[in-house]
Amino acid sequence: MRKRLAVRIWINQFLKYLIIPIVFCLLLFPLYGLMHHQAETVQSAQVAESMTTAIASFENYLRTLQVTTIRLFNTDSFQHIAVRRGGMPEPAAANSAVNEFSSATYHLPYTGFAFVSFANNSLIADENRIYADSAAFYPRMLEYEGWSVEQWKSTFGGKTRVILPSRQVRINATAYPEKMLTIQQPYVTSSGTLRGTCHFLVRERDLVSLFLPEPEWRAQGIFYLVQPDEAPLMQYQCDSLPPVPYETLETSLEYNDQPYLFVSRRIEPLNAYAVAGLPASLYAESLKTLDITIATYICIGFLVCLLLSAGMTLLELRRMRPVLEALGGTKVKSENLLKEFVAQSINNYGSLSAELEQTRSALEASRISSLLRTGVIASQADRSALAQRMGLTKHNYLILLPKSVAEDLEDELTIMAVTQCVRSAYDRPPYVYTAMEGNILAVVSLESAQDEDLIRMCRQTEALYAQLELSEPLIVSDCFEGIDQISSAYWRVRNMAAYSDPTQKVCYLNEKSLVRNLTTDLASLERLSEYLMAGRTQEAQSLIDDFFRVDDLSQQNFRQAFYSVRGILLSAARAADCEDLAFLCADTGKSVYQQVQGLHDLCFEVCSRVDMLKRSHNEALQKNILAWLGEQYMRPDLSIAMTAERFHISQKYVSQFLKDQTGKSYTEYIEELRLTQAMKLLKTTDLGVTEIALKCGFSTQNTFYKAFRRRYGASPSSMRQTIQ
Repeated sequence: MRKRLAVRIWINQFLKYLIIPIVFCLLLFPLYGLMHHQAETVQSAQVAESMTTAIASFENYLRTLQVTTIRLFNTDSFQHIAVRRGGMPEPAAANSAVNEFSSATYHLPYTGFAFVSFANNSLIADENRIYADSAAFYPRMLEYEGWSVEQWKSTFGGKTRVILPSRQVRINATAYPEKMLTIQQPYVTSSGTLRGTCHFLVRERDLVSLFLPEPEWRAQGIFYLVQPDEAPLMQYQCDSLPPVPYETLETSLEYNDQPYLFVSRRIEPLNAYAVAGLPASLYAESLKTLDITIATYICIGFLVCLLLSAGMTLLELRRMRPVLEALGGTKVKSENLLKEFVAQSINNYGSLSAELEQTRSALEASRISSLLRTGVIASQADRSALAQRMGLTKHNYLILLPKSVAEDLEDELTIMAVTQCVRSAYDRPPYVYTAMEGNILAVVSLESAQDEDLIRMCRQTEALYAQLELSEPLIVSDCFEGIDQISSAYWRVRNMAAYSDPTQKVCYLNEKSLVRNLTTDLASLERLSEYLMAGRTQEAQSLIDDFFRVDDLSQQNFRQAFYSVRGILLSAARAADCEDLAFLCADTGKSVYQQVQGLHDLCFEVCSRVDMLKRSHNEALQKNILAWLGEQYMRPDLSIAMTAERFHISQKYVSQFLKDQTGKSYTEYIEELRLTQAMKLLKTTDLGVTEIALKCGFSTQNTFYKAFRRRYGASPSSMRQTIQ
């Protein structure tokens, strides 16, 4: 009988714990496919991030080309050449134009070659010299493979940006041509006149390195630029364009009989899509490693779970060792005789009684633990017996004592002392139970829920806190009526204990039983944080004084107010990068006055630091505004709204700043910049008055005349005559 019972117990326990590795495997198998998908997603995200970075860099490059073109055609040498009707310019003007073009294009990334064609006189300039016409320039200095002079000429003359598909280009009759993408950036005046076009030849290999930064990507991947009408601008390692839906950011398609991961992004200034494709073989190795890793983890987990289940089975058998020993050497034919056999096997009746009593109390503890955790109990009789033993009424409260009350639950004397202290603290002795997690629970039952009864219970609970000399709060649940609700009350106090304020004596889940008001509130703390981050020292210090200006401010309430205010100050100090000043509000070995003064000192330092940071930020911002206005004043559409939007500030700030710095309004300051430049052009150039007005940012000649006469007391024409 003993052997059969031992084997049966072992098999039952083994099968029970065998569920652990089975569940483990069932959870891992779906995760296996998810990890495969995650590996592909990571690869896609890496390519997408690289593509986004490359497009941002390339769009910045295109904007640089536009700015470079505008800057070149606004120089005196380029303007002089652009307005000529024919013939080569003077050597000095030609050398100046060539030098300016060379310095402007020398540092441009991705640019293999650049030249400029003037629309008015067919002159062409590169970084070395100026050519009289296209015959002197093409195909001597530049030649597209398969293009005649007539084809080359036909591509010039447009007033909008033109992108030519990548072709083999030969520069200075080189023996090894490169594939280049040509970008033509025209310059059109505000009156609609085409002055000329800057031509930038972008090396295809540089673009490929930009969009496919990894060597493995360039070795096995493909890349191409395509316009919305399916016209390709550039193709790298792909003879035909895959059927990629360009609006879809990431997609997987079959290309050249193998799966590819395609990532596409739109380049707005280019009006084209950039598409990068990588074969699955690039990340197949990482997937293979992932497969091996997951299989290894599954095997290890399965073995660990098997060992754990075997160990737990042996532990259960060890716990049942007294029963197995009692059955040793005895043959039992019927299960019904087991109880009588065990009683006959125990010789000492006294030990039998003690063992039965121990079994009953262990059984009761098991029932209460099950009731608290699950709310379920074996039978209605057990439910009624427990409710009667706890003395439950219609008004019951569950009190959770922290673990610090009895850190060593094996010390029975400590537990008995705490239990007696809890029972003597209330009018009706509560039911006290020692939970397995190290907490002690007390069920307090009241005859009624009148205000005086609740207040009495609250004061008794606070007295218990002081008597036990606790450093953590007691947790009191809201009211529950019967044993069916005790489980939910238990979990609510458990959750409350995890997030309770350590400065409180008692934390109540029922707001009606809260009789001790707090000295701080969230609204005041938020207002203090706003004052600190705005650098308003007086308001912040005054609010700190309000926190401690309470007539009945107890030591406990002072601690709560002190730590709440100090937390706000330390957060503000971290934000203002002066966290090293935290020693100012330390609470060790200081009087109450010194602690509050420390809060004042830290408040002053934080506000001073915030004020200094604001001044430094404003000075840098104001310098940037003046520099930007000095560059943009020639734009006729320049306005205070545009300036405010450019720097993300209000129009009122821009107007007030200029008034303080220059003594002029925004309109007056811009007008002064334009008139100063106009006077300079009247003195140094032969440009007409109308052209000077447009160059300086005046929308009409009439506006220019009025502003000039208002400033200098004469018309521009008469002023030029006076100067000459």
